[in-house]
Amino acid sequence: RQGVQGICDLITMPGLIKALGVLCVIGIYAQVVLGTLVTHLGIRVDAHLGVAGAISLGVIVLGSRVVRARAEWPELVWPMETLRLLWLAQLLIGAGAYVGKFHAAELPLGPAMELALPVAHRLIAGAMLVAALTIVLRLFRRTGWCEAAPRSERASTRVTA
Repeated sequence: RQGVQGICDLITMPGLIKALGVLCVIGIYAQVVLGTLVTHLGIRVDAHLGVAGAISLGVIVLGSRVVRARAEWPELVWPMETLRLLWLAQLLIGAGAYVGKFHAAELPLGPAMELALPVAHRLIAGAMLVAALTIVLRLFRRTGWCEAAPRSERASTRVTA
């Protein structure tokens, strides 16, 4: 039982929450770059979907940590809930954009929807990046930019007799 509690304590440490937040920001930014390749060149759809899965996992894990520690981190609850809502919308709109671009299926409203879905997908990606960056900046503002290193004991210059 102590082993499980120790792992849970490790997972809720601010350092791990900061790391998850930074990884989410980097992942979302990489996703924007991969989305550009998909949009303009039609390549790397596999990488775009793979990173989407990784971001999904990151948002779920980070969200669960923030929700569990909402009493400790109240300033993170609103941006985290925003990120989770945007993530869900992004998945749904991304699926619609994928169908519109890569399948012969007819979308309701035709060409207007084929244009609206990718544009909305890009706008939501930008909003997700802002929400994730807000979480990370609030974490770093509260906990500091780096962990304080323990100071070594300095040797005394006095001689005792």
